[in-house]
Amino acid sequence: MVVSALIGLCFVLIRHDGVMLSGDEPHYLVAALAIGKFHTLHVGEAYRYAMAHNVFIHWGTQFGPQAVASGHAQAVLSHHSYFAFHELGIPFLLALPVAVGGVHGAELAFAGLIGLLTATVAYLVGRIVGTASPWRVAVIGLFLSPAFLLAGTQIYPDLLSGLVLAIVVLLVAEIEAHGRMPALPLVVMGVLIGYLPWLHTKNIIVAAVAAIAVAAAFWRAALPWPRLLLVAAPVIVLWGLLAVYNSYVFGNLSGSGDNSVTFDLATWTRAAALLIDRRQGIVTQLPAVLVGVAGLWLFRRRTPIAVVTTVVCAPIVIIVNATLVNSFGGFSFVGRLQWEIAPLLLAFAGLTLLQLARVRRRAFTVITAVLVAFTAIEWIPVLANSHLYYNVGEWDPSAYTGWWGFIDPFSPILGDFTRPWNAVWHGERVWLSVVFVALVSAAVVYAVARLGRDPAAEGDGRRARIPAPAVGAVVGAVAGVAVGLATVRAAPPLPAAA
Repeated sequence: MVVSALIGLCFVLIRHDGVMLSGDEPHYLVAALAIGKFHTLHVGEAYRYAMAHNVFIHWGTQFGPQAVASGHAQAVLSHHSYFAFHELGIPFLLALPVAVGGVHGAELAFAGLIGLLTATVAYLVGRIVGTASPWRVAVIGLFLSPAFLLAGTQIYPDLLSGLVLAIVVLLVAEIEAHGRMPALPLVVMGVLIGYLPWLHTKNIIVAAVAAIAVAAAFWRAALPWPRLLLVAAPVIVLWGLLAVYNSYVFGNLSGSGDNSVTFDLATWTRAAALLIDRRQGIVTQLPAVLVGVAGLWLFRRRTPIAVVTTVVCAPIVIIVNATLVNSFGGFSFVGRLQWEIAPLLLAFAGLTLLQLARVRRRAFTVITAVLVAFTAIEWIPVLANSHLYYNVGEWDPSAYTGWWGFIDPFSPILGDFTRPWNAVWHGERVWLSVVFVALVSAAVVYAVARLGRDPAAEGDGRRARIPAPAVGAVVGAVAGVAVGLATVRAAPPLPAAA
């Protein structure tokens, strides 16, 4: 599969550039090793084996209470045994590949899984619109940016959770679009919803929203309610097993939890940064998501439940992650904590482009060419080995380069955007930067949504066009803010909050 092969090549590329396993990745793999090689949920023996043989990384320590206390081993002592600190969703999926092929087996399996789920998303997008097979395959192009493919090399639950959520929402959209659903996809939908919290406990919120969306789609399509049991049964079983496991190991239903969670004014700074920061923001890394936002408007009547589900889930993911003091993911890859909403927005971008190809071929060609150009430009610093993949662990403005590397077009505009991670924005330049990005984003969304109108479906014959006064107002506003950014000096850095 194309995506899996490209993620595999990205593995080779980043390893050549010196990027190795880091952060929580080895600990997910140790838990997988415990399940696949030692056939137990107790991770103590797996840690001892991994540390003794330098499996996954060079550990430089021995397993024991001191290793756990120092964070070299991420485990929880419960009932006189050590259990994995993290959720078991990824370890279950990688248990056999890790036991058979070690690190490389895990990497190949993870790349294959991401590729399979991405292909499923593209396939479902085509089914909803009803386009021919070649165009369904072409939707894969939206997922070929380095932001997505490099994310696929990181053994974390965020991107995987996002793909699972996107498939569930697209299956809901298919029920809305066609008014039917075979039994097997319904069971798959239930398994996916049930498995979301196993990937990360915080996914229980979006999983609950997805479950409500399925029930609403059944009601809207007047499907037989007994068939809803095909979805509900796997959800109940998987959630029940998770509740039993968390209660036994952690003594509560929410699992290990995160003691760094806060909700204050700085939370909204971090939430906005996950959207539009010049390094972390999803709009910066994946400009195609703006086409997806326009798609939410275009498909609001055809698939209203899927649209509402997306509109609810995307802010939940961003805000929940923004409550973490370490909202940029520590020393992991940049943008990790917004990966979960990327597949869903890219799916709606695919729906939008397929509609544009049908109703506005010229606009489709232009928008597609722009997206291809963005992707090509975005690959240049990555292939030139001048890209900083990781977050800067401690705030250092001199090391805080933009996502686009040495050709970063946002540097003059957003040079002082985020500030230290735990600080509240300050300074006129910061607010002008926010206004600038918001204006440009709103203009793109408005233009795509306007051009993507289907007059036949909306009951009028008016050709989609953008009024000249609207164009003039947006251009004038953007130019005015740009001039302001050029004349306002940046505020001095704030110290990170304690």
